Amino acid sequence: MQISDILYPDYTYVPAVTQYGGDRYRASVTIYYQGERIERSGLIGPAFADVDGARSFVTEWAHQWVSKREEAAGAIRVARGSSAAALQGA
Repeated sequence: MQISDILYPDYTYVPAVTQYGGDRYRASVTIYYQGERIERSGLIGPAFADVDGARSFVTEWAHQWVSKREEAAGAIRVARGSSAAALQGA
C-alpha cells in the first residue's frame, strides 16, 4: 500500500507491518521523493495489538520525518536567497 503525503504530494510512503510473538505487530516505512527512495526505517515505535495501529503510527512518523526535511530545506532556501540578495546589493 502506497500512501501520498497530504501536505507534501511529492512524497509517498510504503509502510510495512510485521507480526511477531503471535499477536503483536511492528512497523517500518520506506519514504520516496518523486519516485526515488530516500529513506528506509528500521522497526519504529512500540509493539501494537493490531495492524492498523502499527500502520497509523509509522505513517505519522513518516509524515513528521518529511515535515522536518522540508522545514530544513526551506531554511536553506531562505538563507541562500538572503545571501544572493546581499551579493546583488554589494
